[in-house]
Amino acid sequence: MKNPSPVDNAFINKLIDIVLENISNEDFGVEQLAEEADMNRTSLYRRVKSITGKNVSQVVREIRLQKAQELLIGGLSTASEVAYKVGFSSPSYFNNCFSKYFGYPPGEARKRHSGMSADHHQAEASSSLINLQQKQPEKRHGLRVKLLILRYKLPLLIGIPVLIMLVILFMDMIPSDKDKNTIVVLPFKNLGTEKEAEYFADAIMDGILNQLSIIEDLSVRSRTTSDFIGAKNMPLRKISHTVRARYILEGSVQKTGDRVRITVQFIDGKKDTHIWSENFDRKYENILGIQSDIALTVASKLNASLTESETRRIRAYSTKNSEAWDNYLRGRFLANKANTEQRIDISPDGLKTSLRYFARAIELDSSFAQAYAGMAHTYLNLAAWNWLPDRVEGMMKAAQFTKKALELDPDCAEANAVLGALVIWGGGKPDFEKGREAFQKALHVKPEYPPVLQWYAQLLMITGPIEEARRHMDRVIEAEPFFWLMRNLDAWIYYFEGKHTEAITACKLAEELKPDWAITHWLFFLNYAKLKNGDKAVEHLQKIFQSDPIAMQYADDISTYYNSSGIEGLFAFLIYINDNHPGVIDGINGQPFYNGWWNALLGNEDESIFYLQKALGKIESSYTYFMLIAVNPDFDFLRGNPEFQAIIDKLGLSPYNSRTII
Repeated sequence: MKNPSPVDNAFINKLIDIVLENISNEDFGVEQLAEEADMNRTSLYRRVKSITGKNVSQVVREIRLQKAQELLIGGLSTASEVAYKVGFSSPSYFNNCFSKYFGYPPGEARKRHSGMSADHHQAEASSSLINLQQKQPEKRHGLRVKLLILRYKLPLLIGIPVLIMLVILFMDMIPSDKDKNTIVVLPFKNLGTEKEAEYFADAIMDGILNQLSIIEDLSVRSRTTSDFIGAKNMPLRKISHTVRARYILEGSVQKTGDRVRITVQFIDGKKDTHIWSENFDRKYENILGIQSDIALTVASKLNASLTESETRRIRAYSTKNSEAWDNYLRGRFLANKANTEQRIDISPDGLKTSLRYFARAIELDSSFAQAYAGMAHTYLNLAAWNWLPDRVEGMMKAAQFTKKALELDPDCAEANAVLGALVIWGGGKPDFEKGREAFQKALHVKPEYPPVLQWYAQLLMITGPIEEARRHMDRVIEAEPFFWLMRNLDAWIYYFEGKHTEAITACKLAEELKPDWAITHWLFFLNYAKLKNGDKAVEHLQKIFQSDPIAMQYADDISTYYNSSGIEGLFAFLIYINDNHPGVIDGINGQPFYNGWWNALLGNEDESIFYLQKALGKIESSYTYFMLIAVNPDFDFLRGNPEFQAIIDKLGLSPYNSRTII
């Protein structure tokens, strides 16, 4: 790890001062530190990690412990008193943390340092507080090579090739900084005779994955990644390499009558070696909380740093009623399986059936916050896909169940996620800042929660700034590399950045995962048009037309327009189709917004404004793309136009219309 620069040292010293000012406040953590440092949580985490090699919670805890050592050496307070003075709510937890960090219990601190002067005590403590830069450990492979040379005195004749081979061998055994605490949880197998118990195996796996995702010191690959890789039947080493996860958790569930056996194996995928395995045998009625036990054991095996808050959230569950929990698991299984067009393929019947199980769970336990959140999320999806007789009523029910879930558990990640989606896309005037706040709260509780990662990326595509959208999208791609929609969103953000070659690469990855998605072909078309690659632009525009049952009859005309007028002819053709022969696919379905967009790409200011004004009365039909105009560079030449500004005002986007006017 690189030595810290003077700027880095100044930054760390600033953080130390902030923590020391709040040292006795047990609730002072990452969120409060980020606020006082005038940074967002993600930026703070990345900056601290890059300088110290540690996460923010770990650094805050070490500052507390080093201050505690200073107080204990002074001998004016007992260990329990010091625990409270440095912000630990539990003396026993403080004792454990102190002993683990210093290698001796708090009661021995003064005795171990009795030979030092008071000035030395203070200097040591201050130096320790400032010196948070993690020392670079000597590479094990380098040390072993040196020992081999000294012990066996390898002849120089063969020393170089042997050294190279040994270095490669041992380097492969050492985890990199990127993968040292990365985990993928594979789908659990149902080994029971009850086929119907498939839901239970899925629920156990999903629960463990969600619990591990709470821990900031771990990087857990998403459910989408787990499902994708689990279907490939790969060797463990290849799984580890493919998903860039050092560790693999796999397991099986056998449910027979009222007895359950859960078998879990934890594996170092890079070495293909077994770390730990255990059988959990329980009566089904006593199964509550087993995901928490497994998640905490895995964290322990990795020596992961857990905060009290993280441990408390992992240990908590919304119900003590096993029958209510069983119904919730059944509902969650159906909702997960049905809702995979945002994952793989979608089923309205599955979503509607899940509502019955969530409702039964609530009937059995009216204080079951997660069941209310499950109802809210399901109604949101049904309404969003127009699978209810009344879309507005569906959104209202989603809002009602969200409100109830948050009353019962304000930190419920799923309920906060749904709240964010509702205030932005649920109808009525969108409240982007309230949505942002809800998403950030959900991500604080579950940093890699897939729906929120997606929705927050889509929010940043509306509000910008594009730099923040890019930073977030890079994080999303790391968590969800095999989810086609995330690759699609990645391509959009590259388009907005003007990075068209990178956008095409992202499109290719999206197309591999879902070949038939028309929006990906639109992205190909737009980016190839920007790159002046007319042949490729024509190819993808033809694919769009060929997938539309109405517009397909005009696909052959695309080449004619291109041969006559080049790429400008393609946009003129799209305007003609929208006005005269609309199809059903977005972009060529006759909605005025698209003609406003195509005219903007042609530089036709008056025509673009005309169609955008016309589109204001039909915003729902093109909402997804209309709401991107504050960030979309294709409209930059209009930003000085008062009529365009009036459109921005009506959309509620004025605070975000900050791109450069050209």
